[in-house]
Amino acid sequence: MSNSQLWSNGAHNRALDEAVTPIRMGTYLAAAGQDVNLARKLYVWDRDISAAVLADVAIIEVALRNSMAKQLHGKEPQRFHVSHDQLWINGLSKSFRGA
Repeated sequence: MSNSQLWSNGAHNRALDEAVTPIRMGTYLAAAGQDVNLARKLYVWDRDISAAVLADVAIIEVALRNSMAKQLHGKEPQRFHVSHDQLWINGLSKSFRGA
């Protein structure tokens, strides 16, 4: 079942209508020639495309971070093994101690 079919039932339509503001849906209504069902399908299609793009952005972000880490490795090897999370936790604990 495609996402468009999933969002074609009454419960999903009501949920979408309640969740999306009229101003936001107005863009899709205008593109759909004021056809409410088509506007909903366009909205879900736009959401699906955004999700697909963000999945690729996440991979690019990891590749960029890894590339930056390789470059920083030679400049700060003593901290290279420390994870970003650990650095954040250390900074947070220092702020609570007033350091």
